[in-house]
Amino acid sequence: MHHIIKSLGSFDILWPYMRESENSAYVQGEQASGAICRHDLAANFDPIIFSRETNQDIEKQINDIWSEKCTLNPRLYNGTKFRYNGGEVIGKKYVLNVGLTSYKDLCGTNLSKNFKKILELGRNKADNSQAFMSDPIGVGVLLITDDGYGVVTRRAAWTGEFPGLLDRPGGHPEPEGKLKPNFGQTDINEIVMEEIWTSAAQEAEDELGIDKSKLEDMRFLGISINNESGGRPSLEFFARLRMKSQEIRELYNLGKQTEADESTALHFVPRHTLKMMPFFLLEQAKLGSYSYYCTDIFINLISQVIVSHNMVTET
Repeated sequence: MHHIIKSLGSFDILWPYMRESENSAYVQGEQASGAICRHDLAANFDPIIFSRETNQDIEKQINDIWSEKCTLNPRLYNGTKFRYNGGEVIGKKYVLNVGLTSYKDLCGTNLSKNFKKILELGRNKADNSQAFMSDPIGVGVLLITDDGYGVVTRRAAWTGEFPGLLDRPGGHPEPEGKLKPNFGQTDINEIVMEEIWTSAAQEAEDELGIDKSKLEDMRFLGISINNESGGRPSLEFFARLRMKSQEIRELYNLGKQTEADESTALHFVPRHTLKMMPFFLLEQAKLGSYSYYCTDIFINLISQVIVSHNMVTET
């Protein structure tokens, strides 16, 4: 068994089962006691073995959905993405199996209205519900400022996913330009893992306008599996942002960040409020008004930090 699995609404949370080692996560009973450092993570990259299965009907569906989405939103871009194909503990490292996919494939599989049929096809044809799914690796990071606030933004209305909702900084690692034909497999595995790890900090810089060098004590918390998007995975991180909230707001308001148009507002959530948000938001979900507040991934990330890793503490 390589994961502790905990369900939260429409999500499953995967915590890697690690042996006890210095600065790494391990499991006591059913409780994860920490988070994983960079040196405890590795990637096994193979763009053929770990890419999705396909057939003629699925390819037609992907093309049709993409054409329709591009007509409605001309700003969409079909970038290459890393694909998550599970993970396993090897020695004292948690190793991610990584292939390649694309944003177009994501829209036509995980985000399609009939994703359940694609999952069923995978179970029937390959004994693996995710076999035909895009499953691009997403990343997100919950930042806690020096003066004790969680950092969130409200997503712009034009964005392809979760428009108008609160979210943590996040996005997707980008394979393009990182992989060269002359690299050996060991080099490629390290480059892929480094891109995945650093992309979370890069997203914070691109969305907030901060210097990513201000992020300290970054840790990998676990993997969010969104069951309402066909098992779509997101690697979630925690970091301490060595800046005060007012400094961050001033930089954000300059509007010079690379992805300034992806959000419309910056919010700071006090620690005591952050601790209560999972319970409040789950109640809102029951009342049907949940979507006004935040993305499912964000509530899940808060819950991972608070309930499982106890990192949002008073100082």
